Amino acid sequence: MYVVSSRNAAVWAWWTTGWLSALRGVMRRRYSDWAVRRREMAAARALYYATDIELRDMGINRGDISAVVRGNCRRD
Repeated sequence: MYVVSSRNAAVWAWWTTGWLSALRGVMRRRYSDWAVRRREMAAARALYYATDIELRDMGINRGDISAVVRGNCRRD
């Protein structure tokens, strides 16, 4: 017969809670990274499908699309 003392149950609960918390943190970071990549791809897709006239109205050209998506395009 296997008897679980309250001390062992508390250790098991602590270990399980710690493990689940760590997993939740990892999944949250992966989801946020995925969401950022998804937004960047949506922005890039919109710019790639824009016509040259629309891009000119925005003040960029086809060569600037990747810099705009990365966020380091500067126009002074």
